Amino acid sequence: MPFTPLTIQQLFAELAGARASQNRAWRSLQWLRVAIAEAAGRLPPAAGPNDFQQQAELLAGTIRQLLDDRETALDELTTAARAFHVASEARMWEESPLYLEAQARLRKALARAEEFSDADNERVLFC
Repeated sequence: MPFTPLTIQQLFAELAGARASQNRAWRSLQWLRVAIAEAAGRLPPAAGPNDFQQQAELLAGTIRQLLDDRETALDELTTAARAFHVASEARMWEESPLYLEAQARLRKALARAEEFSDADNERVLFC
């Protein structure tokens, strides 16, 4: 294909379009990074300039960690609530070490789970 001024101009237009597309994609990745930071409470690490693959991997790792943390908090809360329920159903007195331990575990698990709940929710103390 001979290079004429028209073909060179078309190549420059394609290059400009590709750069604009890359810039939009990079801004989208950075927007996701900030959104994840708000949800996770910590800013995911930044990749090198315009390193799309590395930035995507860092964001995916942060999302996985966030979901793992939430799952762990829910598991701890479920386990603590069951232990508290068993202690309550057994009509253990408040002085019982099992009851007091179950109550402490439940409070700790609730505090951990609250880290993942909406900060605007009202907190209700029940034990």
